[in-house]
Amino acid sequence: MLVAQKFEVVMTRTSDASVSLQERAALANAMHGDVFVSIHLNSLQPASAKGIETYYLGPSDGPEHDAIAAKENQHSGYSLADLRSLLERIYADARRDESRRMAEAVQHSLVRAMQRMDPALTNRGVKMAPFVVLVATDMPAVLAEVACLSNVGEAERLNTPGYRQTLADALAAGIRAFANRPGVRMPAPRQETEPRHDSQTRSVAAERTGSSGS
Repeated sequence: MLVAQKFEVVMTRTSDASVSLQERAALANAMHGDVFVSIHLNSLQPASAKGIETYYLGPSDGPEHDAIAAKENQHSGYSLADLRSLLERIYADARRDESRRMAEAVQHSLVRAMQRMDPALTNRGVKMAPFVVLVATDMPAVLAEVACLSNVGEAERLNTPGYRQTLADALAAGIRAFANRPGVRMPAPRQETEPRHDSQTRSVAAERTGSSGS
């Protein structure tokens, strides 16, 4: 999908092998990615809760989101206090605004596509949180919770290839929409005749994981 649109896509992992949060961010930085997208499956209480939410870097805005961030970052070696200290140094960074715009584009694309398959799907919105993979990456970055494994209906739909493909298509569409917006500072797409690692390649670093336990 994205490759066909002249993006270079680098996956932090292609299997369920364990890769630390720092290693995922380090790989994205080493590859000089233009954007970073972390793809997650959520876990919510009560089990009837479902929907899609997308995060970008910033302080969490309440105890519920503090708990989500603490759970997500539990194996990172950083406390929430450590992450807040890091946030204070980069709060005004321009990539935070670009991350917000990318989160909005991804969330809009996901919700629009998935509500066609499930009209009752909840739009849980765009939110801020100090997730390690968002703090430690050097480019605009978002974390998308694309479905809830804790919801029986969503878990069943995730078992169908068509549903997963629709999610993938919607994610790709959201990234393209962000990259094509006026004012977004990303290189122009490469031409077919250019080498894969040409400086004009738009690079997307992506990682996928399972339930965040949030």
